[in-house]
Amino acid sequence: MVERKIIVDHLTIAYKGLFDLTELYKLIDFYFMEKGYTKHELKNYETVMPSGKTLHIEKEPYKKITDYAKYIIKTYIDGQDIQDVEVEKDGVILKMNQGEVKVAIIGTMETDYEKRWEAKPIFFFLRGLFDRFVFRVHTYKFEVGCVEECNQLAAQIKGFLNLYRY
Repeated sequence: MVERKIIVDHLTIAYKGLFDLTELYKLIDFYFMEKGYTKHELKNYETVMPSGKTLHIEKEPYKKITDYAKYIIKTYIDGQDIQDVEVEKDGVILKMNQGEVKVAIIGTMETDYEKRWEAKPIFFFLRGLFDRFVFRVHTYKFEVGCVEECNQLAAQIKGFLNLYRY
């Protein structure tokens, strides 16, 4: 049975003000591409309301570390009351968005995703022993790597959104 362990639970970034939504989406996509993740987008929908757009984007990219373990970083982007505005900066008119956006990051590690240790009950038992006592050092390193990658993504998003504060 595939075992999923939540390493980073709801690392949330909230922002209200001016930002560029398409650039935020590109930043997150580029981060995952740069780190070697396989793209997997679950939901992407937008609703237009009188007060502005509401959007919800769910991404679940994954990265195989070994034949036994892989990272899955779920990213939820929720936007409310997003309106298109034009801003003049240094004599140039820029099209941007104004509203409220929340980005939530959940980092999980999945082990035995190829289900090799499930053929016989004795293998399943041995896998439990190996995970707990023999491979403990390796799984700890994988967990630390997942935390680092989630924190790097959060730092890049925070830095990007802080660019638009004036």
